[in-house]
Amino acid sequence: MKTCKRLISVVVALVLIISMAAVFAVPASAVANGVGTYVITAASLNIRSTPSSSGTIIGSYVNGANVNVTSITGTWGKVGSGYVDLSYAGKTTSTTFSCSIKTNSSVNLRSGAGTSFGVLGTMSNGTKITMHNYGYYADGYWWWMIYVPSLSKYGFVAEDYIKF
Repeated sequence: MKTCKRLISVVVALVLIISMAAVFAVPASAVANGVGTYVITAASLNIRSTPSSSGTIIGSYVNGANVNVTSITGTWGKVGSGYVDLSYAGKTTSTTFSCSIKTNSSVNLRSGAGTSFGVLGTMSNGTKITMHNYGYYADGYWWWMIYVPSLSKYGFVAEDYIKF
């Protein structure tokens, strides 16, 4: 009886922990972080006239450009007189961490948080990176926005490949 109660207690505790993790997990979309300054992580990102991929292209940003998002509609951020898809940007912070890449071969720097995003470059074991303190959960991994000095690019990498 005692063993059964202990097992039930452990199962309940695990369910609560998993539930709490799901509540506090930040979605893959950058929208969860709200308005503020974002850095473009795509090689190039179009500025649209409306918050839609069918909106007229009125300009573009290059990788690493900082943009001020003043409001959010779905996954789109308002920047000046246009909109950008925040799936291809990460919120910047004043807090960064110097880290490196850990891998047995190479790892992809992606334009967004997830394996469906384009590859901006590859990194080998020991590549120095600067990690920003906003993480995004997608495809079963935590993804972090990083800057890779050797590539001169911003992008995303799964946490499993970051050596803290």
